[in-house]
Amino acid sequence: MSDHPLSPQDTLRAAESAHAAAAASSAPRWYPATSLALFTGAVAVAGVAAFTDGAFRRIGGVTGIGLFAVWVLVSLAVWRVWRRRGVIPRDAASPGLLASLPRVRRIVTVPLLVLAVVALVLGLAGHDWALGAASLFSALSVLLCGFRRAPR
Repeated sequence: MSDHPLSPQDTLRAAESAHAAAAASSAPRWYPATSLALFTGAVAVAGVAAFTDGAFRRIGGVTGIGLFAVWVLVSLAVWRVWRRRGVIPRDAASPGLLASLPRVRRIVTVPLLVLAVVALVLGLAGHDWALGAASLFSALSVLLCGFRRAPR
């Protein structure tokens, strides 16, 4: 402990600061349940569709991808709120092997993601090899480029 006790005003400021920091970092009450439902639903629907044939395979695959896209958008919205409130620092280093090369990173990311989407669509159309290729392209994109944008 310190030899000098805090004044009542300093104690109040410290308590308000701690309360504000805790409130800023908490997720909205609806987010955990919504996130769990969307992600689990996406995996379940796409997983069941993978074991079927015909129209249900395509409909289930597209529905699973749609649920996953909604989950990503909801998570990005919460992430942006946390970023605005300062919970996630703006100067955080970008992950990925190409983090220090923003121009190369942009040149590499777009083709890999396009290849991943094309392979995913081909996989839903019935070409079994394409689903593995889509996973490989998206994993390679994340490895090289990370999830965050390069700092400007």
